[in-house]
Order: sequence, then C-alpha cells, then structure tokens
Amino acid sequence: MNGCSVMRKSILLLFLISCCTIAPGVAAMSRQPVVPNDPIRIQADRLEAYNDEALVVFAGKVEALQGSMVITCNRLKVYYRQPDGEKKATIKEKGAVDSWQIEKMEAEGAVVIRDELRTVTGDSATFLNSEQKIIITGATTMQEGRSKISGGKITLLLGENKGIVESPDRQRVSATIYPK
Repeated sequence: MNGCSVMRKSILLLFLISCCTIAPGVAAMSRQPVVPNDPIRIQADRLEAYNDEALVVFAGKVEALQGSMVITCNRLKVYYRQPDGEKKATIKEKGAVDSWQIEKMEAEGAVVIRDELRTVTGDSATFLNSEQKIIITGATTMQEGRSKISGGKITLLLGENKGIVESPDRQRVSATIYPK
C-alpha cells in the first residue's frame, strides 16, 4: 500500500469518526433520530411553483428545517413526484405540504447545513432521496467543535453511514482533528 492510499484511508477514518452517527433521511448529521417522513419546513423571500415540471423554487434567504437540522442557502429547488392517483400536492398549515414525494433537492449559493453538533458549508448541495445521498460541492468544509475537514466535494452516503471528501486535481483534502 502506498503512502497516499494510507493517508486517504486515514482521512476517511477520521472523517467517519468525526461524523459519528448519520441518521437516515435528509437529517444526515443529527445524533437525534429524525424520521424521514418528518415535515420539512421551508421559509424564503419568494416561492415559484412549476406544477408541469413538478418543481418548486424557493429564493432569497432560504431556510429549510427538518428535525434538528437546518439548511440555509440563497436558492433551493425541490423536485417532487406525486403518489399514483394524486392530482396535485396540497398546502397544509403553516407551509407544510402533503402528498409530495421528494425526489431531489438542490441548494445553491452560500450553503450551510448544520445541526447541534456540526456544520457543513459549500457552494451547492444536492440531496438525492432514492440514493439517500447528499453531495456538497465548491469550497466545502465540515466542522465539529474545533476539528475541521475541507475539500472540493463532500459526499454523505446516508444508508451506509459513510462520508467521502475529495478535492479537485492537484489539490489535497485537509483535516485538522482535535481528539477529545
């Protein structure tokens, strides 16, 4: 095994240790279990619905909450499909939406994903529901306490309790870990 491979495995191990528990659903980082069917509450300055495309776009100071996790960004696209036989999604109390099956969410611009323990930042993030995967790209960082990992791309594989940090060509992943 070469030194680069050992270093890559060591960084992945440290990353997994720092991530601790990754719960299923969108709330990937929370130690408190969040049920994937918990409501996602979204607030923004503007909402645009494109029913023919099964797309809702939230823009301006977007804040999405599910359980103890909060995502803030400049723009959030929510791609959905409706259960068979449903004609349209219905808006319930205080912005909760019924009858949506979220396929994908794309956060753009100054993305911050945080819970009570950690914060992940990047230029953009995509949540793929069927794959239970979150991909954060751009100048990415993950911080827990003083420990910090940075790279060009962070992929969280929720069903596998696994995370991968990568950097563009000729750049390296950086990790500063403060043991407890």
